[in-house]
Amino acid sequence: NGIKKRIELLEKRSQMTVSEDKKGSGWTLRENKEVNRIQFIFDTIPNEETRKNLKSHGFRWSPTNKAWQGYLNNRGRYQAELIIKSL
Repeated sequence: NGIKKRIELLEKRSQMTVSEDKKGSGWTLRENKEVNRIQFIFDTIPNEETRKNLKSHGFRWSPTNKAWQGYLNNRGRYQAELIIKSL
């Protein structure tokens, strides 16, 4: 049963369409379907206020991907749009 749900999830994810990268002053927002994450990639380390804002909207730093990221779903997209308004 758990395996069937996992297969369904992976099939659904493979059919997901992702948006084009959005770019701003010193940042890029990317929908990374391969790792199921929405990612903010900054040219330099963001200031403390921006980092607090990212954290408060559910984004976490990923040293592996060198990006601030959240889950790639409607909530993650909505939270990313809120962050963009403050950048």
